[in-house]
Amino acid sequence: MKPFQLTQLAFTDYLRRGDAGTPRGRRQEIYRDSVYKNISQAVADMFPVTKRVIQEPRWDLMMREFISECTLRTPYLHEMGEEFLAYLMHVRKPLATDEPSIVEVAHFEWIQFALYIADAHLPERQDAAAPTENSLWRASPLAVGLTYSYPVHMLDEHGLPTRRDHGPNHLLVYRNRNDDVEVLATDSLSLRMVQLLQAHEGITHLQQYQRLAGELGAHSQDLVLARMQDILASLADREVLFYQ
Repeated sequence: MKPFQLTQLAFTDYLRRGDAGTPRGRRQEIYRDSVYKNISQAVADMFPVTKRVIQEPRWDLMMREFISECTLRTPYLHEMGEEFLAYLMHVRKPLATDEPSIVEVAHFEWIQFALYIADAHLPERQDAAAPTENSLWRASPLAVGLTYSYPVHMLDEHGLPTRRDHGPNHLLVYRNRNDDVEVLATDSLSLRMVQLLQAHEGITHLQQYQRLAGELGAHSQDLVLARMQDILASLADREVLFYQ
C-alpha cells in the first residue's frame, strides 16, 4: 500500500475512533468533531423519540460506538438512518437499563421517515362507482403493514408505549395524498389482505379469499368472507387500497 493510502487509512480510523496513538493536530480534531456532530444530529433528526428515550450521556456513547463500529456505506445522511437501525437491531449489545420496547420504537420511527421521503406517488384519484365483486384491487405503494409486541403508536411524554402489555399490535402506516404519514391500528385480517395485494396486484376480493382460505381454519372462513368487502371499502376510503 502506498504511503498516501496509509495516511488516509490512519486519518479515517482517527475520525471513527479518535485513537490516542493516531497522529493528529488541532485541524484533525476539529474535523473529527464535525463528523461526529453531523452524523449524530442527522440520526437524532430521524429518531427523535429514540433519542429522548435513551437520553444523554448514553446517546452520546452509543453514537460514538455506531460511528466506530459500523461501515457507513452511504455518503447521504438520510440513508444513515437505515444503517443506524441495523446497528441498533444487530450490532449494539442491549444494556440492562434499556427500555424493552426501544428497538420497536426505533423501527416504527424509521418506517414513518422512510415513507415520508419515499419517491413514489399514489395513483390518480378516480371517480369510480362503489366496488363490486368483480373489482380489481391493488395496494398503495406508500403503505406498510407492521406487527409489534408493544403499542409503539401510543407513546407517553417520555416516548414510551403507554401500555406495557405485549401485543400483537397490528398497524398500517401509510402516506396520504397530502404527503402526511398516517398510522392506523388494525387487525391481522386487514393487515394480511394488504400484504396479499402487495404481492398479487389486480385480483378480485374472491381471489383474495381463495388465497386466504388455505391459511384459515374451516370455522372462520365464512366469517372472513363476510368481512372482506367491508375491510376493502374502508381501506379504499383511506386510499390504502385502490380498485377499478
